[in-house]
Amino acid sequence: MGPEQLTALAQREPWSFLHVTGIEAAGPPSDEPAGDAAAHLQRLRAAGAFAAMPRPGVVVYRIGASVQAPLGVVGDLDLADCAAGRLRRHEHTDPAKVATLEHQRAKLGVDTTPISVAYRDPGGLQERLAQLTATAPAVSATTADGARHDLWPVTDPAALDEITDLFAALEAVYVLDGHHRLAAAVRHADAVAADSGAPGDAGRILTALFPAEQVQLLDYRRVVRRPPHESAHALLDAVAQRFTVTPVDGPQQAEPGRRGEMGLRLDGQWYRLHPRAHICPQRLPNRLDEAVVQRHLLHDVLGAGPGCDESALSHVPGTVSLSELDARLAPHDIVLALHALPITELQAVADAGAVLPPKSTYVTPKVAAGLLLQRRTARVPAVL
Repeated sequence: MGPEQLTALAQREPWSFLHVTGIEAAGPPSDEPAGDAAAHLQRLRAAGAFAAMPRPGVVVYRIGASVQAPLGVVGDLDLADCAAGRLRRHEHTDPAKVATLEHQRAKLGVDTTPISVAYRDPGGLQERLAQLTATAPAVSATTADGARHDLWPVTDPAALDEITDLFAALEAVYVLDGHHRLAAAVRHADAVAADSGAPGDAGRILTALFPAEQVQLLDYRRVVRRPPHESAHALLDAVAQRFTVTPVDGPQQAEPGRRGEMGLRLDGQWYRLHPRAHICPQRLPNRLDEAVVQRHLLHDVLGAGPGCDESALSHVPGTVSLSELDARLAPHDIVLALHALPITELQAVADAGAVLPPKSTYVTPKVAAGLLLQRRTARVPAVL
């Protein structure tokens, strides 16, 4: 979010929590935007926007009004689980964004949004959480997208021990959303440990854990600014060397129906693509659609994204239909659509210690920013 957008937001919604988290996309680390965010957070605290839990505990978190909606647990996760291989990642991160978020965490002294992770339910955990949500939620909020968020704090020692034991038995948990925040927290914890001998509470991260079978993964639509001095005909020829190209009648027909199928919009015409055999390696993660598109389309043909012109590439969540994108974008904008990565493939990538390109998955349900905060050691690292 740029300065103009932040100014417009300040005039329209002075109490929005985006005043706190909006610096995430504001560029390189700087005391000025981080200081503004800290001032906004203090203003919200002074106005009574947040209430502390009476005792240490966890929070059972439901997103959605239905009783069948996913139930998660929010609490602190030890960052040592990253080094131990128990907290497993699957996406590359942008060092500049990580540095900005590290600076934000150190300056604010809080985790403002839980990262989201998935776990394989060993059985019994969801049933126990359902019992804890039999009463009315302590907090209920509806976000701008219409999603309902219900919270049940759990501070009873016996219930906490039971939940802790169930999660402690899990072999691994998988990062779904928040790879950059996690990397920033690790850097922040290392910086605190270098100064103080131990990371203290900076060595933990606020985390929302959801059962893998209740998580929905969508794709990110990749929107690319057309390379200058390249005709649509030349680009399509380059694509056809790597993919079979089939024209289709509009965006609905271009929506990928399975893995190994991609949708492409070029000069207003929609196509369905399938990778040719010679660009499809057999090993993870390079055989997955996200890696194939990153290397053979974005990098080699369009010159967009990591290692090329990063400003030419943007991402739109898969909740936006291709028809809607087609209507809102300029005719020369290029669109790439993939079929969503299955959660089992995400876990396989993470289990192998491999990573996919940034923005490979869009996760629902989305945890709300600013609904749950956790205090951390406030310290600005000496070197960013």
